[in-house]
Amino acid sequence: MILLAVSTATISAAGVDESITYLPPPQKQMVNGTAAEDVICNSGLTLMLKSSSGSPACVQPQTAMKLEENGWGTVFKESSMMEEDHEKMIAEIMMANESIYDPKITPSDFISEINNKFFALTPGTTLVYESQTHEGVERIEVTVTYEKRNVMGVDTIVVWDRVWLNDELIEDTKDWFAQDLEGNVWYFGEDSKEFEGGQLVGTKGSWEAGIDNAKPGIIMKASPQVGDSYRQEYYSGEAEDMGEVVALGETVSVPYGTFSDCIKTKDWNVLEPGVIEFKYYCPGIGGVVLETNPDYDEIVELIDVRTSFVTEEPAEKPIEEPTKVEEATEKVKELTMDEAMEIALKAVPGIVTEKQKSTYGFKTVYEFEIMAENGIETDVFIDIETGNILAIET
Repeated sequence: MILLAVSTATISAAGVDESITYLPPPQKQMVNGTAAEDVICNSGLTLMLKSSSGSPACVQPQTAMKLEENGWGTVFKESSMMEEDHEKMIAEIMMANESIYDPKITPSDFISEINNKFFALTPGTTLVYESQTHEGVERIEVTVTYEKRNVMGVDTIVVWDRVWLNDELIEDTKDWFAQDLEGNVWYFGEDSKEFEGGQLVGTKGSWEAGIDNAKPGIIMKASPQVGDSYRQEYYSGEAEDMGEVVALGETVSVPYGTFSDCIKTKDWNVLEPGVIEFKYYCPGIGGVVLETNPDYDEIVELIDVRTSFVTEEPAEKPIEEPTKVEEATEKVKELTMDEAMEIALKAVPGIVTEKQKSTYGFKTVYEFEIMAENGIETDVFIDIETGNILAIET
């Protein structure tokens, strides 16, 4: 495939530079040596060959049908036939111009809340998803915390994302988001942990903007338009997700309800060529409502939204001594400290240096500080009622 020059529209959003990528029009692609039948259109467009000259044109699908009926031209490639080539071309162009991607981050250009129509993050809200995979039932909980993390001078909102497969925790991630003055939502990095059999097995995919040349990306534009392509994150060789808006005004039905006026995006990772996901974002929901993966015939659906009625970050309260009735109830419903410690040590082998009953998020937990065998101090939080590992922090 011939590498083409790409057109980028640079938008100044309250002093923040942002690049949106579009493929060149057919005529320009041909000037660069591409044959008419090899022209790639932007997402959502159909490639036609004119009857009079055989030259290519990229048009809307509805228009293509009318033009073909009138004998103006012949439909050569539907949009879906060009998706993989389009993805590769955008990725190649962006990789060839890595040095160009350098968003300028000015802390004063960001606000303290995130109220984007398609990506509003309200602290205390948890989105719950389920997916039937080839390995079993996957459950995902995404909680908007009251926690803030300063990244590149910007106070980002911390979102806690956990994944269970057949009730076993396999991923525990903290993501960092912030919104600029124009309404664009930026992604500043993540602290990601992977587990197998209760054991921490890796942190692949973790990155933080401003460290080791990692750069923030756009997760949701203020006014998304079909054809907008953008980096969602950038840490060379580790985190290179990209996105493109492919449809507006979609209606989506999931177990939690039916939503209208949604947008559809196509997401892919330069590091995993050919793997594509489609995500639907709808007004009133602070995140994805539906995600489909055509390669694996799997879908992730929103099944519940939980909202805390706490209006501000809850202050830490001293743990009160239980009454006799509560104490008796605890013996029936709760794990003992020793049982929880056994679970913690299986996940992180080492020596327990401190243990206590505390809270994590909105749950009561046993918290263990462990000097792991690798010499790293690690905190393990065990749900006091279920015995699930809620988090492992280093």
